Amino acid sequence: MDLQTVPDSITLDTMLKIDALEEHVQCHYGIHGAITAVPRGRASNYAVSEAGSRWLLKVFQPEYTRTKIERAADFVSFLVSAGYPAQEFVPSTKGARVLTLENRPTVLIPWIDGETPEPNTLPTLVALEQVGAPCGYLHRLGQAYPRAATLAYAGSARDLANKRDGLLRVAGEQRDEPEIVNEIGIRTAILEALGEELDRSQQHARLGVIHGDFSGAHVVFQDGRPVGVIDVLGSSTCQDGS
Repeated sequence: MDLQTVPDSITLDTMLKIDALEEHVQCHYGIHGAITAVPRGRASNYAVSEAGSRWLLKVFQPEYTRTKIERAADFVSFLVSAGYPAQEFVPSTKGARVLTLENRPTVLIPWIDGETPEPNTLPTLVALEQVGAPCGYLHRLGQAYPRAATLAYAGSARDLANKRDGLLRVAGEQRDEPEIVNEIGIRTAILEALGEELDRSQQHARLGVIHGDFSGAHVVFQDGRPVGVIDVLGSSTCQDGS
């Protein structure tokens, strides 16, 4: 993952929260390192550094329950044991892989060195194949997961024609926004080159993984090669407590 600097607008409240996070990792993991905010993703993400080692401390959004993330931890452990290039959640000193902080589930994950592309910045077929390979591998492994029946459908509910029409509609509505128009151009080119294959493959993507939105932004690259996948979660159809 590519570590980004904390914005200059960092507030005292954020600093106090980082102090609380430092206490959290010291108490539960025995790590006495520095913590830096990573301003990416919808969760609250922090880089933890100590003596040359790094981890990602992830505090999930309030709508995620501890039970759901514990199921995700089990799914990730299964994938890693099968050889998938992800990282298991680090167990606490008492063996728990998921803790809570401010009533939000929290995990610690070993850092994968490298860079993650910005969303929609992989327009070449080679780059898309590099992302597609670990995506397909993840789905194939997921079919062998002992609790695979609890994982939801991950494919899009729209067919190829609807996706094209949707892009054209947004392009017309946002024609005065160059960045949006450029992004739509990238997506349209991908659909033209690979749309039919993507349409066929999504019919076999029966398992919800990575929140169901696997993309280049979840793949870590080193020297132009994919070396790991981050943010792996199984989307469970079960209700908490079931």
